[in-house]
Amino acid sequence: MAKQKGPPKGVLTSKEFFQKLKNDPGSLDLVLLYGEETYFFDSAVNVLKKMFIEPGSEQMDVCCLDGRTGSKISIDSIEEMLATPPWLSRRKLVIVRKSGLFSAEAAEGFIKLISDIPDSVILLFLEEEMDCRKKVFKEFVSKGTVCLCDQMSEDELASWISKRLGKSGISITPEAAASMAVRCSLSLTQLTNEITKLTLFCEGEGISSVDTDLVERCCPPDLSGKVFSIMDACGTGRPEAALDTLNTMIITRQPVIMIRVTVMNHIKKMICAKEITDKRALASRLGIGDYYAEKLIRQAGRFSMDRLRDLYLEAVRSDSDIKHGLVDERTSLEMIIIKASAKA
Repeated sequence: MAKQKGPPKGVLTSKEFFQKLKNDPGSLDLVLLYGEETYFFDSAVNVLKKMFIEPGSEQMDVCCLDGRTGSKISIDSIEEMLATPPWLSRRKLVIVRKSGLFSAEAAEGFIKLISDIPDSVILLFLEEEMDCRKKVFKEFVSKGTVCLCDQMSEDELASWISKRLGKSGISITPEAAASMAVRCSLSLTQLTNEITKLTLFCEGEGISSVDTDLVERCCPPDLSGKVFSIMDACGTGRPEAALDTLNTMIITRQPVIMIRVTVMNHIKKMICAKEITDKRALASRLGIGDYYAEKLIRQAGRFSMDRLRDLYLEAVRSDSDIKHGLVDERTSLEMIIIKASAKA
């Protein structure tokens, strides 16, 4: 996925938001967090609870409405929660997730709602998807605090992993940290779980330094790395090596459907690398490290643009054939590998 260049005007990054939360929490009465990195949603809720909610009063002073359950959230239901003052806490926390209220249909009533928030309440909206062109969104930016919770880049995550492990007295090599980030699909939530598991293993075994071999043993399979090796073998005309790698992945019970999706995504990255030959520009576009971007550009250089497009179209056709029962997933992958290995 291409990494966004930055938030719209008036919208904070996650780093800026948590800095504001630390330095000026009293200014937060109307808050919107949106984006694909939902780890920041839970972090913000936890910090707000610690700051404003008295121990033992969470059941009364924290109210939640969650549209993910299938229940329709109405403006009236939010107004009802806003009308009740906090019980024991400094402020009441009202959390609304996936509200469905940022649409044109709810615009006028919603704008009226967010224009008059009681001083005793913090109204927090959590939305994974957001249309920043909507009138409601612009009104929200002008009246409250809005933060884009975007995925961190590979380099940022590698640094974050190193700091988290460092708190437990464990060091990690830059290559191993980058490998962990890729293995967890740049997801902070998944990385948090893997760091906890890795920390417990290191403490139990008396290990103080983590390298790529230990990450290979303890963390999820590196599908992206293996697929990179497959395409490297294809680009140098070695289909037998590519098929051997695929066979090893299948033998070790790595899901074939995930391998196929990773291959399709990797071909898309190669097409980007063919178009953008500057490693820093490519790294920014894809949200990856400079080192990986350089390797991707070098790999894409072994293929023509027409050939890469043909491979991607072949992958799309194979996906359709699999869904219609015309071919099995492993055979479709082997066909793409053989085609990618053929001489231009």
